[in-house]
Amino acid sequence: MKDDLDFLVAETLKHSSDFVGHNPFAFMESYPEAPGFIYKLEKGASTFVLRILETQNISVSMEELSQDEVLRKTLRLEANQGLNELKYFETPTLEIAVAVKDRLCNKRFPRNEQTLCNLSDPGFSWWLSHTPTSISISFKNYRLDDNDEYQSIGALGDSRLSAAKLTQCQNLLRELFPLGHFFCNENLFGLETTNANIQAFDKFKRLFLEGRDFEELFDVKPHQEKHRASLVFLREISFVRKFWKRLESELMN
Repeated sequence: MKDDLDFLVAETLKHSSDFVGHNPFAFMESYPEAPGFIYKLEKGASTFVLRILETQNISVSMEELSQDEVLRKTLRLEANQGLNELKYFETPTLEIAVAVKDRLCNKRFPRNEQTLCNLSDPGFSWWLSHTPTSISISFKNYRLDDNDEYQSIGALGDSRLSAAKLTQCQNLLRELFPLGHFFCNENLFGLETTNANIQAFDKFKRLFLEGRDFEELFDVKPHQEKHRASLVFLREISFVRKFWKRLESELMN
């Protein structure tokens, strides 16, 4: 009886590899039935590249990747590679998954940006400095790593496009907290609140510091009709930052 059971288990594992990209244990894993993206992180000695597949349903796409060779090529998976090299990241909507992909997919990023950047090539990352009443973000390095006031918060987006959209966010931010000085161009974004004790400003900083979902930080319903585009942009930024924080952890391993 025991020999028969062992034989059945062995045969099940043997034939399951035909359906799960030669990973005999992948069929045992469960994946969320939620939007997001599946990604493969390719780490080199000095750079890394992300391959990303956005999806409305992570679970369904993982199943399709076990069998669909055309889909596997999106993530540069060879025929003999299993799904164990893939990871996933949940997002509240497919549109946010696409926004993260557009910013990060198929781009070669330096693993140690500080040592490679110079005036002619200032890098991808944004650099953040903040006080209890102000926040300043430089879209370029320009050796800011030598300044202890600034910290890298990742490649959150194209500087020119982001500057234009952050400028459009000015009226929304005035409705969220008392806003004094506001400045934004394709090199630098900065603002200052006139009330250091207001919690809303601290919440806004957490978007950049922690990658907190903008819609979890603020009640956006009163502002949706008037500032829909700004709300979408700030939410996209929060999830790019959240994912970049995960990347930082994965690159250290």
